[in-house]
Amino acid sequence: MSYKVAIKEEVKEWVANNIDRWKVDKPDWFNIELIPDEFLPQAVLEAEGRTNRKRRRSSGASLREIVGLEERKKENKIYPQ
Repeated sequence: MSYKVAIKEEVKEWVANNIDRWKVDKPDWFNIELIPDEFLPQAVLEAEGRTNRKRRRSSGASLREIVGLEERKKENKIYPQ
């Protein structure tokens, strides 16, 4: 994830400026669990109860998916019976 170093501060500011609106508007692409802790404002981390530990991301979402620039491909999983 070395590519994010150059834009980290801009992304943090963009998330901080928009996250309250996303939480209210609930756009289809928004899932707070997909936003890495390092991009979330401290108040949001505290509200999520995640101040003292790293959140585990259950998916391998890309930064483009996280910020809504690319639609996540849904995988169809088949489970044996």
